[in-house]
Amino acid sequence: SDLLRNNNIKVITHDHGSGNVHCNQTFMHWVEFIHSDCFIQFNELSAQIRNNSLKKDFLLGNNLTEIKSINNSDKNEKKFSIENKYHTLFPIKSIMYVPSAMHGEGQRMNPIIHDLTYFDWQVRLISFLKQKNLNIKFKPHPEGLTKMPIDFANKMGINEINGNFEKIKINVDAYLIDFIFSSTTPLILSSNKPVIFIDRGYPVLTNEALKYIKKRCYYIKAEYTNDSRLDINWNELDNILRIYDHKIDMTFSSTYFENCV
Repeated sequence: SDLLRNNNIKVITHDHGSGNVHCNQTFMHWVEFIHSDCFIQFNELSAQIRNNSLKKDFLLGNNLTEIKSINNSDKNEKKFSIENKYHTLFPIKSIMYVPSAMHGEGQRMNPIIHDLTYFDWQVRLISFLKQKNLNIKFKPHPEGLTKMPIDFANKMGINEINGNFEKIKINVDAYLIDFIFSSTTPLILSSNKPVIFIDRGYPVLTNEALKYIKKRCYYIKAEYTNDSRLDINWNELDNILRIYDHKIDMTFSSTYFENCV
């Protein structure tokens, strides 16, 4: 961006993934705002939240970023519409686990889980799901710097699904995720399927987002043990997997995901 600006070229960038306005915005000053003259958002709410979070003191001498929604310039603007609530009755017999990427020796502005801790967690989680006689689909992140062993799924006795999530045409009873800021999140949460969200703790959701996510998902808070392992109340997960009567509130998607799906 510095090279473009030095040649008097305006830098216009676009929010990526599914956006992340449902967490604290401080880090965005250094990963997005500082490099952008104009930062385009998926929707009006995202633009409003970003604008309200802007602090010139965090921009290290740069001018305030202009933050706009794509709806500002869309003459054929379509209002996002999604059914607000679903009520379904069925047992969970198949589930797709969609983890986030592993990062190797890389780092992000927000805290991330170490690959060894995450791999250990995935092995224990999948082993637990297998004990429940579920049909398990495992969808690893396609861009992880650390890859799972080639024969991981085969040795675990599960089905590995590759390719872009958007192109997958596999029907399952429920999804399980442990990261809320992935580009797959809008599609998963906007489906009419039950979703189990295991919250690893980072990034920290805003109070409003946490309230809505607890209405949309079966929510489990994870903890880190003294030996650096991720852990949950396994009885809580077991009880969720036994639920037959599923009430799904779509407020989270209708609030945050306009133009994302």
